Amino acid sequence: MAALKLSFGRGAKKEKAPAQAGVVPVRSKTKNTDSPGEEWRIRGLSSLMKDDFAGAIEAFTQAVSADPGNGRAFHNRGFAAYKLEQFEAAVRDFDQAIDLDPGYAEEAGSYVYRGLCNEKIGKHEQAIEDMKMAVTFKNKDAEHYLLWLSRGGDSQR
Repeated sequence: MAALKLSFGRGAKKEKAPAQAGVVPVRSKTKNTDSPGEEWRIRGLSSLMKDDFAGAIEAFTQAVSADPGNGRAFHNRGFAAYKLEQFEAAVRDFDQAIDLDPGYAEEAGSYVYRGLCNEKIGKHEQAIEDMKMAVTFKNKDAEHYLLWLSRGGDSQR
């Protein structure tokens, strides 16, 4: 069975990658991949690929403990929290990701995910602001979400 390569950024899609026993294909822009924080982040990405969101949160928590300036790890932990519907925790992590690494946050969609979380916790106006910011970064999904939010978001159910 071929391994899947996951990308959690703008225009993310699954692509077939060569299968390698025990190797998780991960694209990392971090300069020092030998750091303990980055090693934990890669473990967390592996857990995400297996839909083990609780395990991912544990690994990303270790990553941010080892390297509190790792915005990517905060974004990744926020994504795992979002998948577990831990929306308030996810918002805090996306806030950190945006503050620490705005370029990566833009690419990875931190504003989109923070907006979705804000909508889920009843912060509709903040959700709209997040989506507007994501639209300025040319995030492909943000325009659709902004339209959905402008029509009432979750309240339209």
